[in-house]
This record gives sequence, structure tokens and C-alpha cells, in this order.
Amino acid sequence: MFPLADRPDKASISVNDTTPEHEQTVKFECRASGGRPEILEYIWYKQNAEANRSPSSQWLKGPLDYSSDDGEYSCAARNTVGNGLMSDAETITVTCKCTEDILLVKYLC
Repeated sequence: MFPLADRPDKASISVNDTTPEHEQTVKFECRASGGRPEILEYIWYKQNAEANRSPSSQWLKGPLDYSSDDGEYSCAARNTVGNGLMSDAETITVTCKCTEDILLVKYLC
């Protein structure tokens, strides 16, 4: 008897920094198990809209922009049967980088 085909399980997402500075890069990782056949790709979402597709479970996003990259990110895994359930969201808040010298405080964003 052949095993039944099924979608991947609900994904989970992690990120190495939820408050990165402007122009930095963050690393997202999506984990999902189960599903037959194997996972073909990972779909990344920002504010529930598709942002990227990749065969890798990791996504490097950057350099980040203060004005456009804040938000909620999530992911899902896909195989030939369909998409698994989307992960719960991780919120990213991009911060300004502040530099100081003797005469001037400068914000780099």
C-alpha cells in the first residue's frame, strides 16, 4: 500500500533580530514537517501578501529600509499537493542607526 499524499504541516518562523537597524540584513528561517511528497519550496509573506519564494528554508532580507520593511512576516511550506498552513507572524521593527560626534548627532535614516 502506498502512503497517502498530504500537504506539509503548519510552519513556524524564526528571525535572528526583531529590531534590526536601518540597512542591516535579517535572517528568517521557516520550519515545517510532514507532508508527502517532500517540500518543494517555502513561501514568505509580509502583511499576508507574498514577498518571496525559495527552495531554501532560510531567507536573508536586506539591506532593510526604515520606511518600508517594518511589519509582520510569516511563511508556509509547499509541496505538489499544496501549501501547508501559514506560520504565526513575527513582527520586525526597523530602527534608526544613531551616530554621535562632538558637534552633531546624526540619524542615518
